[in-house]
Amino acid sequence: MRIAKARTLWIFDQEQHQNVFTNPWRKSLPQQIKGFVECGQLSGWIVRSLKAKRMSGSDAAPAKETEGSAPIHFRQIAEFKEILRKGKLRRDDRLLFLNPWHAGIGQCAELARKASLRLSIDVMWQSGPTKDWNNGVTIKRTKVRADLERSVFRDADRHYFATYAHWRHQNSGGDFSNFADKVHFVGWPMEYLRDAVPSGSRDTKKDVILLPHNVEPYFQSKIRDILQTKLVNYEVISADARRISKARYRDLIARSAAVVATGHEDVLGVGIFEALLAGAVPIVPALHSYKEIYGQHCCPEAWTSSLIATRRNSHALGRFIEDKIRTTSLSELSFLASQIGASHYCGDKLYASLLR
Repeated sequence: MRIAKARTLWIFDQEQHQNVFTNPWRKSLPQQIKGFVECGQLSGWIVRSLKAKRMSGSDAAPAKETEGSAPIHFRQIAEFKEILRKGKLRRDDRLLFLNPWHAGIGQCAELARKASLRLSIDVMWQSGPTKDWNNGVTIKRTKVRADLERSVFRDADRHYFATYAHWRHQNSGGDFSNFADKVHFVGWPMEYLRDAVPSGSRDTKKDVILLPHNVEPYFQSKIRDILQTKLVNYEVISADARRISKARYRDLIARSAAVVATGHEDVLGVGIFEALLAGAVPIVPALHSYKEIYGQHCCPEAWTSSLIATRRNSHALGRFIEDKIRTTSLSELSFLASQIGASHYCGDKLYASLLR
């Protein structure tokens, strides 16, 4: 009896990032996929990673964000060429890029074509629109970036988005509708979070209103000051992840009665979900993927569209937060966390598509 050779999923790792959730999920993803395979749901696969390594020092040392993406990408491309030269690739293998702007997407597609290998190239798209708080507008896509993204859509076979909102943003300001048949909505692979939240968090005294980490800490600190005047029964804390330890952050979410997103950068809402797992009521503006994921826990987006708007609507926002805390039971929060976890923060749909 002839045993079929296992196929390989080659993961092009992403460089380290300041965001507190980017590094954990990129490190956890290979193990989560391997666990999916080992559970017997899909067999015949090997999972390997092309790590994002820095130029000097230990080969195992991860690349730092300050090094820049290009050198990291070129080293991964060189490693891929060596794998190809040694004949370690087979026709049914797949490449997964965690960074949709990776320079190797087009190059690997061309190398595979020259070697007569029909490799499937899959790409994960992570974030949605970003708000420029200084000017009060959404940052628009440049022509150069739009052209680059079109080439990525052309060269890759499948494109994974966490939510429909992210795809709508991608398709705005540049027509990507011709590639719609390549797009798949899979949520995001964050299963590791379920074990990361401290046990007993739901039973901890809830005396904090938490503003999760944000790319605009200055503005968030101003919003914290505004909300503190309205939520006098709680300590309002801005948890800028670049200034506090992860252990401190875990302690804060355990003490949080509510977690309030006020920023307008849409990066999957993972911080909100982590606090929800610990028993905090989610409060988010009704825009981007927040509206899609958190539904009735959204406040009007105009309330936090700027510092002036937040100050003007602070009374309504404070009352909305207190009403949600008072009327949402722990059992309802537990059900909501289970529901959202299964629909938006689970990798099963992604793994099934990758290992098809």
